[in-house]
Amino acid sequence: NVLAADENQKKALEREWIKPIEQILWHCLPKAKRGNDTEFIEIIRSGTQALSNIITGNSFTHELIWNDLLNRSGSSDLLRALADCDDDLMLSNCLTIVHNYIYENELRSKTLINSEPGTQLLKKFLEKAETFHEDEISENFKLIYTIVFRLIDFDLFPALYDSLDQPSKRVPTQQQIILLKFLDSKFHATSDASNPCSILLCTFLSRLFNALCPQAIYLMRQSESTDISGEDKPQEIEDTRSTFTGL
Repeated sequence: NVLAADENQKKALEREWIKPIEQILWHCLPKAKRGNDTEFIEIIRSGTQALSNIITGNSFTHELIWNDLLNRSGSSDLLRALADCDDDLMLSNCLTIVHNYIYENELRSKTLINSEPGTQLLKKFLEKAETFHEDEISENFKLIYTIVFRLIDFDLFPALYDSLDQPSKRVPTQQQIILLKFLDSKFHATSDASNPCSILLCTFLSRLFNALCPQAIYLMRQSESTDISGEDKPQEIEDTRSTFTGL
């Protein structure tokens, strides 16, 4: 029941169970990634579920734990390490943690997008979504879909799209294309007048369209040019595909 769950969360915080759980996860992750022992995968699954249980429905732990987790990078980024695992249940637990974190909270949603660990995590989720494209009824695809929709509902699509940018490229990245597909799905899912597109989003999409059109024309002309070497041709084709898919 709810009372018992709250009491368990309180005990977990008082006794700092988060620390030993994380230590166990870090110990098991390298072994699980080598795939030589399913026992470690089961331990990680249980550990991520325990983290999710401690955070769920508790605003205090949201702030305490997430301020820590979203200020990590590199080898200390636990959530990214969990998302990198090739295990559907571990990914599901990781997605659940993120969903519970941003649920009905605009500030935490902004933190997820604006922090470097959060951006890297969202990139990983979008990459995973692409692999689930043929299995859109999977729970993990639905969770990724829901997380992105939450961010769009807070009018954070422009910030999220820009966070996925690669300054060295003038064409949409693969993650940005996936994000645009999610937005298109949301438009179709909420096409009634009660869910209008915000002015911020309309303005952003107009600017994006205006930026991509000249690039598309340029790439078309480049692809027809005989000056492009055989070595550069595949990249030109890929850039053209990305631009037109984005449009």
